[in-house]
Amino acid sequence: MKTLIPIMLIWACSPALWANEVYKYWDWGHSPARENYEFALLRMALEASSSAFGPYQLQRVQLELSTNRVRREINAGEVINVRSGPYLGSTDINNPAEVNLVVPVPIMQNLLGYRRLVVHKDNLQSFTGVNTLSDLKKFSVGLARDWLDVDVFRANNMLVDDTANVTTLFSMLELKRFDFFPSSILALEDDLNQASEPDLLFAVPELVIVYPFAVVFYVPAGRQNMADRLQFGLKRLQENGDIARLLQEYFATELNYLEGQHIRFITLENPMLPADLQPMHTPLSRQQ
Repeated sequence: MKTLIPIMLIWACSPALWANEVYKYWDWGHSPARENYEFALLRMALEASSSAFGPYQLQRVQLELSTNRVRREINAGEVINVRSGPYLGSTDINNPAEVNLVVPVPIMQNLLGYRRLVVHKDNLQSFTGVNTLSDLKKFSVGLARDWLDVDVFRANNMLVDDTANVTTLFSMLELKRFDFFPSSILALEDDLNQASEPDLLFAVPELVIVYPFAVVFYVPAGRQNMADRLQFGLKRLQENGDIARLLQEYFATELNYLEGQHIRFITLENPMLPADLQPMHTPLSRQQ
């Protein structure tokens, strides 16, 4: 385990006599913009709920852990006790010790459901005529095994290659083992930089896949009080528009791109996502 780095501590003071609950946010150190946004949103949710739930402490802990390990550490609650991640039903996790408690409020207004298509330079021209899901089904998509997106693409009758892991995905794309990789709009530049040589991988211009993809906070199993507080605060922020404003503050470039008049959107369904977590709206002002 790497050395723990508590990089921020925020106190909220109140004359109320409630105990100070310590919220320890896990920062995995790979997506700074997203993690900065989530930490700011977590602080806002705690502030928004302070009059009803009392004072709190907030810490940010940077630590590199595997997915399974972080779920166990969240439940232990000693080092970290709040993380973000895609919504997972408990039936999707084999080990009960790794089932964390969901705070059922999407925190990114479906922004992670917007995907750019990363392709080999030799295949870029083949995607110029792709405008519909039927067009897209002619191509194979590469994803890492066990990713939630695998089920989404298969539910939409796409040809999926999920034999890779996160470290081999882009080498397989370079070898043309599959036709495209659906890069999160927030990670596009990082993904393009995975190429073994410059100008080998490209993003298809003005083409975006979009599907419901809820990112939520998780807290330790059995800590319903923590989940209740965050849900209360997040709902309040959602209702008064603060979540949308914070997204604009952190991700203006990506949101402005999605507003482009010439963008072609191909919409997929996500039948695995419960109805109450389907996005109420997208980050876009115009309807898809």
